[in-house]
Amino acid sequence: MTTPRRLLSNTVVVVIGSVVQRLLTFATTMVLARGLGEELFGVYAFVVAYMMIFSFLVDLGFERVITRELARHPERTGELLGTGLISRGALSVLAAAAAVTVAWLLHLPALTRWCIFLAALGMPLTVETFARAFFQSRFQMHLAYLLSLPGGLLFLMLAALVLTSGRGLAWVFGAGLFSGVCSVTLILWVALPRMQVLWRLEWRRVRELLREAWELGAVLLIWLIALRIDQLLLYWLRGPGELGQYAVAVKITEALNLIPEAIMVTVFPLLASTELSAPQRFQRIYQLTIRYLVLLVLPIALLVTVERAALIRLLFGPAYVSGSDALAILAWWMFFSYTGAVYVGLMIVRRQQRLVGVVSALALAANVALNLLWIPRWGATGAAAATLASSSFSFGLFCVAAQTRHIMRTCCAAALRPLAAIAVCMVLIGPFAAPGLRAVVALPVYGAALWLFGGIGREDWSMARKLLHPSVR
Repeated sequence: MTTPRRLLSNTVVVVIGSVVQRLLTFATTMVLARGLGEELFGVYAFVVAYMMIFSFLVDLGFERVITRELARHPERTGELLGTGLISRGALSVLAAAAAVTVAWLLHLPALTRWCIFLAALGMPLTVETFARAFFQSRFQMHLAYLLSLPGGLLFLMLAALVLTSGRGLAWVFGAGLFSGVCSVTLILWVALPRMQVLWRLEWRRVRELLREAWELGAVLLIWLIALRIDQLLLYWLRGPGELGQYAVAVKITEALNLIPEAIMVTVFPLLASTELSAPQRFQRIYQLTIRYLVLLVLPIALLVTVERAALIRLLFGPAYVSGSDALAILAWWMFFSYTGAVYVGLMIVRRQQRLVGVVSALALAANVALNLLWIPRWGATGAAAATLASSSFSFGLFCVAAQTRHIMRTCCAAALRPLAAIAVCMVLIGPFAAPGLRAVVALPVYGAALWLFGGIGREDWSMARKLLHPSVR
């Protein structure tokens, strides 16, 4: 198979595999939310968010650097993977011990501590990410998904079995640990003979990897904290029941964020390959991607807002409907999530990680301050509002920064006409009292207003064809 065909095949596999994996995770979340109830589901969400923070100690950005090195130097595969696996194994033990110790020092409830202990036991299982890195460097992502998806399916079935038999939350984490062991055993059983690992730790290689990974790792840590700090604070300030309400809103919007993630699988390599070789095409790819993601996310946000209560009731049950206001706010936060997937990717291509890290740190500080101010008063709705406000703050900082001002100008220009169409749509559908009727009317009105404002036209199809086939005139 030629290199272009391999790239295309790998991209298609990643998109399909990501969709299936995200759907499987979402289905598991629905089963847990309905079976546990909002109080215990809130505890579950807290433990997951808590452990995600400590998972950074296991990675430190190594995985991405090793993936790159595996692609560049396949002859050093055994050496790189051996160093990575040993380092990650040691770091996972350290992170697990830190997670359990901090939970004990914080005097968390006994059930929460027990669930954290079970989750911590599974941290060494993250060594399977290096098998994924190996498959990615060899354009064999179909193996990564074929081997990992059965573990997710097993956890879904075991979780359903645990809940239907009347077992508690600790049994759910036990089921997760068992399914994780089975999944990693299968992955390593297939991957290790191919990887030809040299089981020795080279401190020189560790220092080199750490030197290259720390900057990207710092940015990832900030993002990780920003994604989960609201849930941790909500647990502390309002209790697990309120967190359970908020967690379902977060899960819905995170599921919808699969769209820009899947698109960037293809767009990011295009941006990276055309930045220097074809600057005009580079600019057109960025403009077109931003434009269509904005055109897509705004009506999604509108529909989720209009049907928020019905959507939560359908997916998670009536017990979580009080989290519908938080869902409406997070629906509009998706604008920054969709566009950020592109403009932050562009900044990484242009090696502006340090600026991204500084802006992300400032936005995180604003997020924490607003959560501390608004959660005690408004609970889940306050946490959602803090997320929206801090994302707006981050967007604004990128708009005024000299290095990124021209990038953000494209993003703002792409949003003007769709935002105007959304405003017209909201005014016109307002008289319809029934939410279901509003949803039916919303999309045609949005499309008509967008066409009238010149937000979309016949030239869009021509532009798409030229993007995919540069030889077309």
